[in-house]
Amino acid sequence: MVNNSKIKLMTKLAIFEKRHRFDLQLGKYFKGDYIKFNLIKTVLCVTGGYILCLLLVGFYNIEYFIKEAITLDYKKYGIKILGIYAILLLIFCMISMITCNEVFVTSRKRLNKYYRKLKQLGEMYTDAENENKNIKDETANE
Repeated sequence: MVNNSKIKLMTKLAIFEKRHRFDLQLGKYFKGDYIKFNLIKTVLCVTGGYILCLLLVGFYNIEYFIKEAITLDYKKYGIKILGIYAILLLIFCMISMITCNEVFVTSRKRLNKYYRKLKQLGEMYTDAENENKNIKDETANE
């Protein structure tokens, strides 16, 4: 016999699995691990982007750097470059932490609803198995 409530619940679970694959993948992580992993990605991307920007500015001003190579204050430029890098890195890491935290929390809320429905489906199956077992026992006793 077809149980409509089981079918509806299984359909809802299938739709969730199709729409929220990222949530199911994210469910494998602890919150701290997910944030740390994304912070590492952020640091690498910011560093790479900053180096590329420095190279572009350097190539654009290469004539100036060659003419003034002896008189340039390298310490001043180095401190300025590292200061800007540190500020950019701090800003992007804060944005990344806030964003990843929000993504993780909302994903966890959706996953909790999913797991409750999954547990409910499991209970439906155990109830159905118990009913079948009781029916078999009653027919065996007759």
